[in-house]
Amino acid sequence: GLAGDIITLAKVEELKIGDLVHNGKVTGRFDIPAVPEPMFSLALEPAARGDEQKISSALEKLCEEDPCFKIKHDLQTKELVASGLGDLHLRIMLERMEKRSKLSVTTKEPKIPYRETITAKAEGHYRHKKQSGGAGQFGEVYLRVEPAERDSDPPLDFSWDIFGASIPRQYEPAVAKGINEVMLKGVVAGFPLQDIKVSIYDGKHHPVDSKEVAFRAAGKGAFKDGVKNAKPVLLEPIVNVEVTVPAENVGDITGDLASKRGRVQGQDMLA
Repeated sequence: GLAGDIITLAKVEELKIGDLVHNGKVTGRFDIPAVPEPMFSLALEPAARGDEQKISSALEKLCEEDPCFKIKHDLQTKELVASGLGDLHLRIMLERMEKRSKLSVTTKEPKIPYRETITAKAEGHYRHKKQSGGAGQFGEVYLRVEPAERDSDPPLDFSWDIFGASIPRQYEPAVAKGINEVMLKGVVAGFPLQDIKVSIYDGKHHPVDSKEVAFRAAGKGAFKDGVKNAKPVLLEPIVNVEVTVPAENVGDITGDLASKRGRVQGQDMLA
């Protein structure tokens, strides 16, 4: 064959986009050309109950055929999200799935995966006390919070900085568990927290009534208190975009971007 020839191979299901077919004498490798990153997304819901797994399998096959088409299960919003190069691209892919697999979906705008964080240093305190009949519970925690670097991994930097026996070390996991519960649910609008450093520096315990459940509640309450005092804010996803337009249209495009809450970082004139 010659360069540019198109061939047909029947019943070769294991081949995928980017695979190299050769006679065994080829050395080296061929790089796949870069493809645009999908920027348009829709949330998908099965039109019929019970089709979730079938739809996921059908969509995965489409992803193998088209590297510009992607799907993901968003754990925060609990949505199945398909992404592509635009509305038309996604509609074509979903129609292809329906024709092949007899599976249909309804579409809607995806929920925005907001996050929460803090913008200042602060302290938090909480005393958990339950001593009215039955087995008592007691735990008290003092902590400090401060912002960490943006997009820190892990999202929480936890440190146990207690010197002495104000809180026995055995209760550290319980305090951490209470704090992690708040990290998942946030304090502003119910979204996960990120980019926070927390230091447990003091507290109190009771020789009889202190239990793990008490320090879990105390850690949770103290962390909530600290975050509320640390000027919490909502974070939303951002996309960096480079736009090339004729000089006479710069004003219109800049205004259009501003109307969509875009922030122009700079302009360069092309030669």
